[in-house]
Amino acid sequence: MYFPSSFFDVMVHLISHIVGDIKACGPVFLHYMYPFERYMGFLKGYVRNRNRLEGSIVEGYASEEVIEFCTSYLDDVKIIGVCLSRHSGKLEGVGGVGMKIFSPSYDSSQLADLLVLKHMTCIAPYVKEHMDILRSTNRGKDEMWYVMKHNKEFSSWMKTKVIATNVDQTVKRLGQGPYFKVRSYQGYYINGYTFYTKDQDEKSTMQNRRVIIIVSTTEFDRMDHSKMLRIAKESYYGVIQEIWELNYHSFVIRVYRCKWVNNRTCVKVDKCGFILVDLASHGYVSEPFVLAKQVTQVFLVNDPSKPKYHIILHGKRRIIGVDHVIYEEEYNQFDELPPF
Repeated sequence: MYFPSSFFDVMVHLISHIVGDIKACGPVFLHYMYPFERYMGFLKGYVRNRNRLEGSIVEGYASEEVIEFCTSYLDDVKIIGVCLSRHSGKLEGVGGVGMKIFSPSYDSSQLADLLVLKHMTCIAPYVKEHMDILRSTNRGKDEMWYVMKHNKEFSSWMKTKVIATNVDQTVKRLGQGPYFKVRSYQGYYINGYTFYTKDQDEKSTMQNRRVIIIVSTTEFDRMDHSKMLRIAKESYYGVIQEIWELNYHSFVIRVYRCKWVNNRTCVKVDKCGFILVDLASHGYVSEPFVLAKQVTQVFLVNDPSKPKYHIILHGKRRIIGVDHVIYEEEYNQFDELPPF
């Protein structure tokens, strides 16, 4: 095969070799040079003096680094020439594509409202009060029965509680429940991530629908529900089905409706320490909702040695310097309620 001399651009001619490289060396991501060639092209853009190429690149790169550093101290100045993060102003949550307003079913609305109530610090005293009432009025029941009864009745009990007593305005809004119409999206920006629903993600070339949440769970003995075995932190993996904004009149809370992988039968760790998941089986259908602020993004890669399984890879985000975030570890801290 012959190419004209004009064809041999450093970024283009690599295409002619890619098929042979894959046949000889295996998967392209293990050996390809595209990132390095692309970065070399980026550095060559700094050249202003062709007699001093290396020095010109160093000066241009250093100048841009200094400017980017200084702009972090100029909050009220409009920056020219330095690109802003695509997540600037969106860390708290901003809807993307596919917005619509609809009325969910009563059961779905109750599940989402229960999730919000159980994760709000200001509602924690009322959670304890309701559990104490259930234990005092229904003696002799096992612990699992109290938990299920609490989940079923807590939302309606809170509505009565905030009407009958003088409570904080935030507690009152939460207790009254969300507006009956929900604003949903197919895409959402929050926490420095871009999330898509499953339907929207299937139209995209990137994976943006898979999430992980690490939560404290209470485990009970399968044979004796009155016996609590342990309180442990578990990781749950899911696929976003729907993205909701719940309107509590004076504020909005974002939740994801997910389909979760069954941890008992479909998640394992191989000898190299990789987490493998089997997407064939799902679980936890009674708890489909999760707070959008508490999840992080993961990606799945097919395991060549086990076609049934996928390898979990954690997503990356760059939020340092975005919306005054200085330490990513501090930004990730949440108020965690103790399980009852």
